[in-house]
Amino acid sequence: MGNGVSTEMEIFAEGELEAELKRLGGTGDASVKQLLGKGYRDVVQLVIRPKRALYDVHELGPERFQVAELSVDPTQDNVTQARRRDFDVLNERGLRVRCSHWQLFAQGSSTPAVTPCLIYLHSNIGSRLDALRVRDAALKRGFSVLAFDCCGSGLSDGLYVTMGWNESLDLFAVLQTLEKDASVSDICLYAHSMGAFPAIANLALRATGAADKKMQAKLETLPYALRTAVAVS
Repeated sequence: MGNGVSTEMEIFAEGELEAELKRLGGTGDASVKQLLGKGYRDVVQLVIRPKRALYDVHELGPERFQVAELSVDPTQDNVTQARRRDFDVLNERGLRVRCSHWQLFAQGSSTPAVTPCLIYLHSNIGSRLDALRVRDAALKRGFSVLAFDCCGSGLSDGLYVTMGWNESLDLFAVLQTLEKDASVSDICLYAHSMGAFPAIANLALRATGAADKKMQAKLETLPYALRTAVAVS
């Protein structure tokens, strides 16, 4: 600077940081550059490979249960039972996406009622298990509920999380399956955190007329939107 004031500032004298690390049992020959590099790599790993939310399938609850205080179309007032179907779909990369679909049935019927379907999209540290927090409320309002583990999360294939990029392909594969499901009338996406990007990407794709069924979404996340609802016919 022109006034001769230096903008340089040293926090540690030469060799002081290394000596302190050695005193504390750390690596005495580590350079500041090495330490910063390790810190950067740790942050990257935290983003692309956070601690995986592993669980046992039985934690999803019973495969069949009664739904109390059900509020659905009056023509389907005999719908009283929910049943869970676990299945896999393959995404464009050939990876298995583990899915669970809770559907509504009339007592004693083997055919699911025709209802809208709510798809729950989990965060980068979540899994389909997180859908349990909205499942019962959705079922009582006449929705079926579908949840899946994005690849790199939960019990699905894959090693890394991509914060929504590749996860968009997982959702696309699931939506293709639902397009063929006669029990699904419309589709609603409930997206949490990372799940918002796949929701937005697939909504944009549908806006071009790439699918038949109406779809709407609720995004529950700060980085992408603040509890914003969007719809596509």
